[in-house]
Amino acid sequence: MSVAADLFGLALVVVGALFFTAGTVGLLRFPDVRSQLHALTKADNLGLGLMLARCRPAGQRHRRRGGPADLAAGARGRIGVGARSGRRRG
Repeated sequence: MSVAADLFGLALVVVGALFFTAGTVGLLRFPDVRSQLHALTKADNLGLGLMLARCRPAGQRHRRRGGPADLAAGARGRIGVGARSGRRRG
């Protein structure tokens, strides 16, 4: 990865952490529960989105096993969804 991409990724993580911090301050500062939860969810969702945006380019370059599609396929195989069971109807 280039230095510019590393700095951009670092900036995304830092700004995401600042939004998490702002959500926590809103949780502690606002008077009623609805205002607290509104501040917390809005800021935390934005912070999480920025942190996940940092992870996205790394996943596009390298196809790794163990992604969501592989997990879903493994779960379907373990619990027998979409596959024939051993019992016969008759």
